[in-house]
Amino acid sequence: MLDEAKQRAREYQEAVVATGGSLDDYRPMVIDVNYEITYQDDKLISFIITKFESLASAYTEQYFYNIDLENGKELNLK
Repeated sequence: MLDEAKQRAREYQEAVVATGGSLDDYRPMVIDVNYEITYQDDKLISFIITKFESLASAYTEQYFYNIDLENGKELNLK
C-alpha cells in the first residue's frame, strides 16, 4: 500500500518536470498509513488499516481484517 502511494508520488513529480515545471513547483504528496487493533484474544485478531493520501485533494481508505491466529487465515464475517 505504502509502496504504491510512493510510486504515485514519484510519477507525479516526474510529470511536473516533464511538462515544463520545476521541482520548486512540485508539492509533495502526504502519505500516512496506520493501523488499529480492534479486538484480540488467543485465537483471533481484528484490525483496521487506514491509508490517507493528500495532494490537491485528500482521500482515506480503510481495510478491515479478521485473522484466525491458529491457522493464519483471514475470516470473513457474515
